[in-house]
Amino acid sequence: MKKILSSFIRKRNDKYYVYVEYIDEVGKKKQKSQGSFINKKDADKKLIEVKNSINNDIYALPSNISFTNRCYRYYDSKLGISENTIACAKSIVKKHVEPYWGNMKLSDITVNKYQTFVNYVFQKDLAYRSKRKIMQLCNAVLNEAYRLQEINKRITDFIIFPKNNKTHEEEIYSIEEIKQILNALESESIYFQNTIKLLIYGGLRRGEVLGLTWDCVDFENKTIKIQYNLQYIEGKYIMKQPKSESSIRSITLPDHVFDMLKKEKLRQNKLKLQGLMKEKEYDTVCINSNNNYYNPYNLDITFKRFIKRIGLEFKKLHALRHSHVSMLVASGVDVKTISERVGHSDISITLKIYAHAFKENDKIAVDKIDNILSQ
Repeated sequence: MKKILSSFIRKRNDKYYVYVEYIDEVGKKKQKSQGSFINKKDADKKLIEVKNSINNDIYALPSNISFTNRCYRYYDSKLGISENTIACAKSIVKKHVEPYWGNMKLSDITVNKYQTFVNYVFQKDLAYRSKRKIMQLCNAVLNEAYRLQEINKRITDFIIFPKNNKTHEEEIYSIEEIKQILNALESESIYFQNTIKLLIYGGLRRGEVLGLTWDCVDFENKTIKIQYNLQYIEGKYIMKQPKSESSIRSITLPDHVFDMLKKEKLRQNKLKLQGLMKEKEYDTVCINSNNNYYNPYNLDITFKRFIKRIGLEFKKLHALRHSHVSMLVASGVDVKTISERVGHSDISITLKIYAHAFKENDKIAVDKIDNILSQ
């Protein structure tokens, strides 16, 4: 248990040093410098400040924990956060925080050092959103450390974060590219083919399509219910509920997609009768060549190779979802219907993400009005 013994000024050479003397976790007496000053008056002022913080129980004794380990510990102690979020956060720490900070103590981080780190992150060749994620994680750790009196200063209050000067538009595949993808799929494995077609025609998220189960397929009404999200975390498949209530939804799919699903259902039933397909906890529609859950990361890799093989510029798998929405907008479907179909909690999210598509549609509407009035 740490304990503060005293605070005082010591003169060395031509400078005045303010110190705090304390007992550390192992019972050893230690001193921590609070700064050096040329003028005795400034040192006295600092000492009064330190004594006040000690008396008001807001002074933070130095800790031996490194900033990197404090980042890991932050997510180990968090409740109500999904395993996928924790895994992603720890991956960010491993890739971007640990290589920079190494074993530097949390208590040794200053405003200047942290600002240098911020500038370093924003100079990296990463998407702006990725840079913001790194900083959001680190800021949360520092803010909690300040709240728990592990550090003396709320460092993030003094930091300037570079703004994003680029306007962001979601990547999409054009209608011609989607047609090329659909044609090329006919030569691919049934596992990959079915999955990509569901993504294109359903506008689903990756985890949603891989988490689609047969009991959520309504062949009579030609709808599917989205209520699961398949994730692969630390070597285990985890079926989660979608991230928001609005993500649980039923959507209609074209007749030919249901014809595809009927064939796949019959194929899987036959495999089960032959003993070639083991029973899984969740009877998923999309499976891999081993008749098991389709690994999300393997799907990403297969899709990337497929896109390059057919000669298209690669855009992430999620671009199929953006393309789906863009086609709906171009077809004149209202924003409320689109928002509900893709599982957004509010139409403002749809408008914000796909602003460019709605803007283009607005131009088309103006041209139509102009043509009518010009006749």
